[in-house]
Amino acid sequence: RPKAVVETETTRPSRALDGRRPKGGKVRICLKKISFLFLLTILAVLNLLQSPTIHFDSEHTAEAVHSNGACSGFNGILHISRGDAEGAAGTIFFLFVLNQLLYAEEYNLIPWIHLNNASYHVYDEVVHGIDEYMTIHPAEWKKPSWHRFHDPEMNMTFAYPGVPRKDIDVTKSLTVYGNGVWSSYFEPVSRYSPEDESCQKLPLVRLSYSQIIPGLHLHTPYALRAWRYRGMSSILRKDELTYDEWFRPIRRRGSLAAKRYIRFLPYLHKLAQAANPSSRCMAVHIRHSDKANRRKKIPLRKFLPYIDAYSELVPSGNIFVATDSSLVIEQLRNSSQVIFQGDVIRSNNTTAVFRMHAHHDTNVQVLVDILAMSRCQVILHGLSAVSEASLYLQPQLYSINLEVGEGIEMEVFRNRIMNA
Repeated sequence: RPKAVVETETTRPSRALDGRRPKGGKVRICLKKISFLFLLTILAVLNLLQSPTIHFDSEHTAEAVHSNGACSGFNGILHISRGDAEGAAGTIFFLFVLNQLLYAEEYNLIPWIHLNNASYHVYDEVVHGIDEYMTIHPAEWKKPSWHRFHDPEMNMTFAYPGVPRKDIDVTKSLTVYGNGVWSSYFEPVSRYSPEDESCQKLPLVRLSYSQIIPGLHLHTPYALRAWRYRGMSSILRKDELTYDEWFRPIRRRGSLAAKRYIRFLPYLHKLAQAANPSSRCMAVHIRHSDKANRRKKIPLRKFLPYIDAYSELVPSGNIFVATDSSLVIEQLRNSSQVIFQGDVIRSNNTTAVFRMHAHHDTNVQVLVDILAMSRCQVILHGLSAVSEASLYLQPQLYSINLEVGEGIEMEVFRNRIMNA
């Protein structure tokens, strides 16, 4: 960190009682000024040479501020360092990170997000970096205990992360690398600073991989989920509910969490505004490339009746299409009301986009789609973390899920659009 430049007040040359300078003093005063400015220049150069180099993210530069008391009132620091190994941007940022933030709230921990390269579909070595960022020396380490519950219907016991306990089997220091991924797209989620004395006194908490998944992701009652996952307890699956009923409390929690923690950097807002400048629109999210985990790929023909009806009912509105499929774009591009992100990577087969291009670029593409869809009033979609993310950002967005078999009658859809 550069040393502070101390501004000193210089003494003005003396003046005669009538406000004029004494005779013969002008030359001496000018020489003194030149010498003083030259000395200040030399001191400034020496100060820079002695200071360590600071690396700032190219998209976002935040002023370093020493904020005493940032961690006051918290029981510890939760270091959020990873999601699962296979998750892409929507899943990592809006499920795995948000779920760990909810865990932090549950146990009064101040969150600190610095992601490593474990979630490799969002990590980009070129943009996020591989150099050592900093080393911290926690006062102590803690790891979460396990909270268990029994499912009598399945006759199985499930576990999820509970109260943090002291952990003696860890190293004394922690070194993190790169910019932590999160800072390339979002503002910090807390005032945590490793230089703050109030933070240095707190224990550091990190969840193990098994506590993140399956523990937090599948078995924690308050966790956010994008569909009913395989391996969940029947207590949490609640198969007696429709998907709309099952999603309702989850989306409410997701919306409140997003409001507290998700603050996109300005450049993403600008890209989303350029992709979807409409004030009235319908979002259409079609995932076709690598859709898996017991989910179905919804054929375009199931979306077309709703797209045609919207075009008829709202001729001045736009239809924003977010898709990973270049084939879908080819079939819809002739419609005057259909808009979509241009100049982005899409797949023409079952290969996932994040396997085809630089991860930072695909992260930006997905986050812009999420923001652009959240600007609309209606969203047609299937089961997807990307669709859920838009619904978290805009809780008033009317969801029509074409994958789960409930659908919506066309007459109901038309009435809903007319009254929107």
